[in-house]
Amino acid sequence: MLRFFLSLAVFVSFSALHANAIPASRSLAPSCDQYLSILRSKNCSIRDFRKATQKLGLALASKLAGEQAMRSVRVETPLTETSGAVPAKPVMLVPVLRAGLSLLPPFLEFFEDASVGFVGVRRNEETLKPEPYYKNIPELKRAIDTKANWTVGAGFTSDEPTEMLLGTIKGHGKDTFNSILKNQIKVKDIAGDSFAEIILNSEGTFINLKPLDPSTMVIVAGKNGVIIRYEQTTKIKGGKNKIFKVEDIFHLSRERIADEIHGISVVPAVAWIIKARNEAMSDWKIVLHRNVRPMRIWFLDTDDTTQIAAFKAKTDKASAETENIYVPKGTVETEIMSVAPNATLTPLEWIDRLNDYFYQAVGVPQIVVGNAKAFTDASGKIVYLAFEQTVKGEQLFIEEQVLGQLNLEIQLTFPASLTNELVSDQPSEMELEEEKPEAAAQPNDTTEELEGKT
Repeated sequence: MLRFFLSLAVFVSFSALHANAIPASRSLAPSCDQYLSILRSKNCSIRDFRKATQKLGLALASKLAGEQAMRSVRVETPLTETSGAVPAKPVMLVPVLRAGLSLLPPFLEFFEDASVGFVGVRRNEETLKPEPYYKNIPELKRAIDTKANWTVGAGFTSDEPTEMLLGTIKGHGKDTFNSILKNQIKVKDIAGDSFAEIILNSEGTFINLKPLDPSTMVIVAGKNGVIIRYEQTTKIKGGKNKIFKVEDIFHLSRERIADEIHGISVVPAVAWIIKARNEAMSDWKIVLHRNVRPMRIWFLDTDDTTQIAAFKAKTDKASAETENIYVPKGTVETEIMSVAPNATLTPLEWIDRLNDYFYQAVGVPQIVVGNAKAFTDASGKIVYLAFEQTVKGEQLFIEEQVLGQLNLEIQLTFPASLTNELVSDQPSEMELEEEKPEAAAQPNDTTEELEGKT
């Protein structure tokens, strides 16, 4: 299995696109350098950016397709049989969200039969190293964890033999069946698909369910679109991939559409929102910081670079340690840099709106995760009931998959329903019959209200 990781970062190189290491001596084609120059330009328009990305993707895909290992096959033509060639290994395209998505269409032009996976990471602007969204965005982690916790609820219930059997499931050794289900639900939301190996004993009895890394799993479908096997790519150099039969893998997909064999990660839907909110919060942090410690312009009565460097080091140190600065009169003048007029506009409303969009996208209400945002009693109940239907739908999905793939029947109970409370809030027919209209202050008041005054 060849995996191509598609990343459109500040610098695009084959080492970022190919799963295997490529010698540093191998350089990009001149046309690629041309497209990269367009993409890097601060004056690049949206139209030019799209065109350059498309052409860069085609150039990179063409080069990689030409270097792909092939194997010989026999092909029957209308006249005779001849030799041909097909790729020696299947290909998997893995766009690195979000910018890597723009490279996917041109790569699919050359690798039409490739399976597609996604990696949701962001880059730390200081270390320049990738950081997974789930592990580094507290709100995203909390929302995904909350949904998984509510779906599993207090745990599964079933008949006694099934409960005894599932009570022996240990996963990697310290798991329980409930924790494995939570793990699978979380991974499904993060990666789009989650996988676990179904382990049977020599007698064919189900004895364990071991979660697998989705980034190593490849779904292989036949020409009719039906899954025929799974492949786990090895993490050991020189090792062999492991092949699983369909019945050997417990597979959950998130919101598959039409004939797709892969699920859809929740990360792409919220990546832009997270980035926009973090930008707004970072900008506001700078504004607040500059209000307390404004930037200054220093006018020094010297052009000696050594004296300027010494003064800079001294003032920077004093500013960082909030100490006083002493200089001879007339040797230095200072001026506070003005803040841009629009910089004082509060972004709090925009940040709050982005938070609303975020929780709508992940499908977990803020009130459920313990957000302090104000809710009326009525609106809170409506939001909670909507979330209840979402969780019950997820529970039904899990119950059906456990039955279909493990041949075990379980029931997941919703933690706390408001349905009975809402029903009790409605007045009964007897209460409605007992309610009588208040007596009118004057005999004709009721008549005048209904018929109008004459």
